[in-house]
Amino acid sequence: MSADTWTRTLTELAEAIRTSEIPGDLGITQVTLEPMVDSEGEEGLWAHIVMDGVGDDGWDPMMCHAVSMNGNRLAVEHGLDHYVYTRFYTQRDWAERDLAEDDDEEQA
Repeated sequence: MSADTWTRTLTELAEAIRTSEIPGDLGITQVTLEPMVDSEGEEGLWAHIVMDGVGDDGWDPMMCHAVSMNGNRLAVEHGLDHYVYTRFYTQRDWAERDLAEDDDEEQA
């Protein structure tokens, strides 16, 4: 797969995940995909999923599982043979993550 095709596929997959309707989700506002290699040497993808809100007791485990399963189904539909690992963030946590990475880069 060429670099342009890879980038286009990841962009389309991220948008498909973001716009999916999952019962109980609190609104996915952003999806960032990041290539990775798992502990067994298999290629995969991190899906960093920013949610619009969080319930009083956090995110419902069944909703998180449904989003994860949906991400893997959509990856296959987009022609990818990569497992999609999901991480969920509030908008605030995601913003703080970006700030922490900026601080790490400045100190290097």
